Amino acid sequence: VQVSGLDHVRDALFSAIRAGARIRLLVGDYLGITSPEALRLLAGWMQSSGAVFEARLVELDRLRGRPDSFHPKAWRIADSSGGIVVVGSSNLSRAALVSGVEWNLVGETSGDAAIDRELAAAFDDLWGQATPLSADVVERYAARAAPAAELRRAWDRAAERADDAAAGLG
Repeated sequence: VQVSGLDHVRDALFSAIRAGARIRLLVGDYLGITSPEALRLLAGWMQSSGAVFEARLVELDRLRGRPDSFHPKAWRIADSSGGIVVVGSSNLSRAALVSGVEWNLVGETSGDAAIDRELAAAFDDLWGQATPLSADVVERYAARAAPAAELRRAWDRAAERADDAAAGLG
């Protein structure tokens, strides 16, 4: 999750909340990619929205079975007609949602089909294992994610230098 993704969906989320929606969002700590600032925003949204908006952090080392990764991306939007399910490759970032090449499967659902029950059960299971966002949880994550962020910055700097060197060679 990145701030740019939250900026992109903010108006729609709060519009849904004003219309009576309940929103639960799971985010992960896998590879330290999630932005601590995005988690701070989510924690703030929780405080301002009350129980109708909840976000939790899935911490890989706390999941049952100790999986090697946690990288699912899916949305289940349910309403009185059933709703839609979106499963695909898009992270919650502006690039993934707007300008990147991503593959997502979107389908209408009745709300009581087997796929609905399976998705809800899988989500509820992860929800129960995830840590509710709080300032303490966010800061603990930020400290763990800092080395990964520094490594990404170093990689980006090296890539820029390589691009400059290649341009110099013509």
